[in-house]
Amino acid sequence: MKQAIDGEALVTHKAIDEWWHPPITSSRKAKWWHSAFHNVTARVGAGVLNLPHAMANLGWSGEEL
Repeated sequence: MKQAIDGEALVTHKAIDEWWHPPITSSRKAKWWHSAFHNVTARVGAGVLNLPHAMANLGWSGEEL
């Protein structure tokens, strides 16, 4: 069931949506390697954060679980 949105809430929602999803224009100058770098750092960062858990499961933590 959809709820009715009043005019003020709709304007606020549109302003937030425009801020969160800016239009794709020719003023964006990113190259392909920017995207590749961000993808690699996201994957590596997630892996590094998982290392303590993985090491503990392997028994390499020095503590008994």
